[in-house]
Amino acid sequence: MANVGEIPDGGMKHVEANGKEFLVGNWEGKYYAISDRCGHMNARLSSGNLRGNEVACGLHGAKFDITNG
Repeated sequence: MANVGEIPDGGMKHVEANGKEFLVGNWEGKYYAISDRCGHMNARLSSGNLRGNEVACGLHGAKFDITNG
């Protein structure tokens, strides 16, 4: 679970709901949720880096747009 204000602008957090894993990211004051797993190596995206609206997988650097997955 994540509360508004808990994730600063440019930040992200791993969240689990209904047995699924999500990355919740805050970009420019808007919150987005995408799968927290990289489709390539199944690594947690929330352990990577968020720059602007792109999260880079910490395992191999693949990038995903948090606004649309």
